[in-house]
Amino acid sequence: MHPVYVLLMLLHCQVNASSILVQGVVGESVSLTADLPQGFVIREILWKHLTSKEEIVATSFKGSVETLYRSRFLERIGLLSNFSLQISPLELGDSGTFKALLVGTEGQLLIRILQLAVYEKVSKPTIGVFISGTDLHHISESSCEVFLTCSTQNGSGVSYIWRREDGTLRNESYSFLDGGKVLRVQLEPSDRQASLSCTVANPVSHESTAVTPWSICQGKTDDKATACEYKYLLFIVLPLLILFFAAAVPGLIYFLKGSGKKTLKDAENGIEVDENASSIL
Repeated sequence: MHPVYVLLMLLHCQVNASSILVQGVVGESVSLTADLPQGFVIREILWKHLTSKEEIVATSFKGSVETLYRSRFLERIGLLSNFSLQISPLELGDSGTFKALLVGTEGQLLIRILQLAVYEKVSKPTIGVFISGTDLHHISESSCEVFLTCSTQNGSGVSYIWRREDGTLRNESYSFLDGGKVLRVQLEPSDRQASLSCTVANPVSHESTAVTPWSICQGKTDDKATACEYKYLLFIVLPLLILFFAAAVPGLIYFLKGSGKKTLKDAENGIEVDENASSIL
């Protein structure tokens, strides 16, 4: 009987299995180690990816290695000399559970279960600052409520951490929205020089960006943040854009129809039009 089928039958055996968490990065490689006990000599090994199909991804029997099984890891997987499973390059969809079944030269059976978590590295975040007040000039010397948004173009499993350079945020002056992506903060004149930073992080990377939001309250901007009044955007810019398109579309349709009718009429009257002439005298 083929050794692979022998290992498959051993799946039903009651054997204690250990579980190990392994983290990887998109585009890089990772090695899943069987973690053999001292003195254990492998005769056969079978690696499986535990999906609904429980795909076999690699096997070894008395030194004969096979990795060309039709799984998502085809041509991205290898079995190292120490029987570790190497995957390269990693993809986000590679996250999941892997099982190694190891048969020793004395007939022992070991099972190793590994949880692979693949992450994409985060990129440097961008902070946007939005003012809740009605008039930038009226709030420049008093309290100023602002909303700070933090976003990153790349990254998976991202968490958002806000910090104040000169200490922690006062509980009564801030709140978090949208899972920490948005920070609402009440600024006072004493916060003129206060710098707030947003850190985006996951288990394999982290990046930070800082801004001084009081400068936005004074009607100033810098290269890291932009000021924007919600009422201006909602009640002025948006209606103007709608009116512009509403007026432009009928005019364009009328022009196209008129142009088509004129061409048809000229053709019926036998008029030849010189394409190089700008007008007909």
